[in-house]
Amino acid sequence: MTASEPQPGQCGNLTDQQVAHLKELWVLMLDLFEQTVGGPEPISTLSPHLGGPRTLSPTSSTSSPPKKENKPILGSMLYKVRPKRNQSTSTLSPPNPASLEDSGEENDISSSTTPTTNPLNEIVAHFSGAQLHETFWNIVGTDNADGILLRFLRARKWDVQKAFHMCCATLKWRIDERVDELVALGEVGIAELLEKEDPGQGAAFLKQLESGKSYLGGPDKGGRPICFINVSLHHKEDQSLETLKKFTVYTMETARLFVDQPIETACIVFNMTDFSLACVDMEYVKFLISCFEAYYPESLGVCLVHHSPWIFSSE
Repeated sequence: MTASEPQPGQCGNLTDQQVAHLKELWVLMLDLFEQTVGGPEPISTLSPHLGGPRTLSPTSSTSSPPKKENKPILGSMLYKVRPKRNQSTSTLSPPNPASLEDSGEENDISSSTTPTTNPLNEIVAHFSGAQLHETFWNIVGTDNADGILLRFLRARKWDVQKAFHMCCATLKWRIDERVDELVALGEVGIAELLEKEDPGQGAAFLKQLESGKSYLGGPDKGGRPICFINVSLHHKEDQSLETLKKFTVYTMETARLFVDQPIETACIVFNMTDFSLACVDMEYVKFLISCFEAYYPESLGVCLVHHSPWIFSSE
C-alpha cells in the first residue's frame, strides 16, 4: 500500500461496521451541539443518544450547577499565573474541579468502563452547544470532518462512547486553553500579550521560534511532515513551562496545516547530538505525551531518535 492510499480505518477505507460506528458518533456530537449551557439535569436526561439511564439525580430538581465564570477572550489565555517551576508543589492552589486534565488514573477517560459520574455533565454545565460546535469546526479547519472523528474512534478501538468522551474532553481542553485564539494571534500577537502579562515572557516565546530547537520540514518517505527537535538547544530554566506549552501548541497547530488526506500523521525527529542532563525537562515531556495521547490522537506516525546517548540504552 502506497502513501497515497488511505490506511485501514481512514476515510475511503472503512468497513461497514466502522461506517456504522462513525455515524453513531456523529449523532452523539450533533446532539451535543444542540444542548444549552448550565442545564439543571444530568446529560443523560437531556438526550436519549448520550447514554445512561434517563433518571434525575436526587438534587437535580432543586439545584443548578455553578455558572462558568466569564473569562477574557484573549487576556488570560496566554499566561496563567502559576508558581515558578522551582517552587515546591505545596504552593500550588487546589485544582479546579471542572478541569478535565489527562494525568493520572482519576482523569484517564478510558481507564474505567463504569464511571460513578458522567464526565459529560460538567461539559454541558460549563459550555454551550454553540461553543462546542464552533470549537469542533475550528479543529476541522482544512481537514476532513469525518477524518477528525475517525481519529478518536481509532484511538479508542472503535468504542463509540469512549471516543465521544475523548472528543468532548478535547473540546473542553481547547476552550480552556484558548487554542483557537492562540492560533489566530500568530507569533507576534502571542509575544505581545505575553509581554503585557509578564515582562520578558514575550521575548522568551519569540526565542523559542528563533532558537532552532524545533522547526518543520519534510516530507519524509511516507509523505508525512517532519518536526525536527534539537534537544541540545533546550534548557529548562531558559523559559517558563507556560511559554513552552504555548510554543508547542502553536507548533502542533501549524504542523496540522501540512497534513492532507490520506496523510494524517506527522514524523518527529529528536536530534540528541550534544545532549546533556541540563536538557532534561520531565514536566515538558509529560505535557508533550499528554498532547499526543489525549488531544491530538492518531497524529504521530513515527518518532525517530538520532544519536541517542547511552543513558537511554536498554542494555
